[in-house]
Amino acid sequence: MNLISWITTFIQEPLWHIGTGIVGTLIIYTMANLLWLFWIHFSVIYISILEPLLIINVVQNTAAYNAGHSIPNIINLSLVQSFGVTGGLGVIKCLLIGNLLDQPQQGFSAAWTISCLARIVEY
Repeated sequence: MNLISWITTFIQEPLWHIGTGIVGTLIIYTMANLLWLFWIHFSVIYISILEPLLIINVVQNTAAYNAGHSIPNIINLSLVQSFGVTGGLGVIKCLLIGNLLDQPQQGFSAAWTISCLARIVEY
């Protein structure tokens, strides 16, 4: 068994089965939120490990659709990017709305409004 086959069999396939199932996706994104407690950005892990696996699902879905079969992979790159990853600005908008509705914090809300409109936020 060569190195590529070994990596595919023992690393890629188990990660693909764990990372692209419903339970695995929920666990991964829950852990991603917990990593923020240690200032670890999940995008580093996501782009290097999970995104290639989710792209495999997109390719498999496209091939199945073109062949006239049902779509085999619900969890894919499009779904995760649309619903799984809110992004920094999406979260900040929710905080901004909450701050604008909170009357004692009007000065703070004005600062947030200006920074959000200028897209000066930390992703």
